[in-house]
Parts: sequence; C-alpha cells; structure tokens
Amino acid sequence: MEARDVFPSLQNGKGSRSHVAVDMAPMIDMVFILLIFFLVTTSFERTTGIEIETPAAATGVPLDQASLRVAIAPSGALYVEGEPLAEGELEALLEEIGRARGGSVLVIPDVDVRAGRLVEVMDLVRAKGVTDVAVATRKRSER
Repeated sequence: MEARDVFPSLQNGKGSRSHVAVDMAPMIDMVFILLIFFLVTTSFERTTGIEIETPAAATGVPLDQASLRVAIAPSGALYVEGEPLAEGELEALLEEIGRARGGSVLVIPDVDVRAGRLVEVMDLVRAKGVTDVAVATRKRSER
C-alpha cells in the first residue's frame, strides 16, 4: 500500500504534497463563544471612582446593588458613579430618581467626613423624593 492510497488529498499525481488549508472559522467561533460566556458570568464590582475608607460597623447588612451611588470625599465633595458633581447637578439627578419610584441611593461617606455633611446629603436625597436611602459601611474586622 502506497502513501498515495492512504492520503490521496495530500498528494497530487506526481507524489509531491499539495497545499492544505485549515479552516479557522470554527476556532474563531469557539473563542467568541467562550469570551461571551466569561463576560456574562463575571460579576463586576461597582466602585466609587475615588479612594474612600468607609466607616466600620458591627451591625451592617449587605444590600442589593443600589441604583445610584453617591460618594462623599473627605473634603466633602460629592461623586456620583465616580464622576465629581456639584450639589445642583446632584439635585437634578435625584429628582429623576425620585420620580422613578423605587429608585434607591447608597451614600458612601469617607470615615473622615463630618457627620453634618453626611446628614446634609441624606436630607437632600430624601427631599427629592427618594425614600430608599442607605449608608455604606464595612465590617468592623476588615481593614
């Protein structure tokens, strides 16, 4: 038995090899399917966009993802989803959430924020019609 009989597609009539084409489409399809799978199954952590050390609390409970995260920097500046906002811009944003019924706000204060500033922000949130307001903390044992 000759090689020509075993692999007829690899040899032309003169006994030399012809070009073999490898179809890459199935491999590319599999790579995209795996990429989509990993993107869908990965959980992303929403961050405040600034360095904040939240106060410690022994009685804190985990919450579902809040629809809006308002961070208060040690200087008292406000950040929404990592972007700095003036108080007037925050008011307009909160009015939209208050009208949406069911919107919630998570206030993330730095440990060095004055209690008065935290109360001001929470009052502003509630004044705009948002009733679901929470303050972010970390477990006392974490650091």
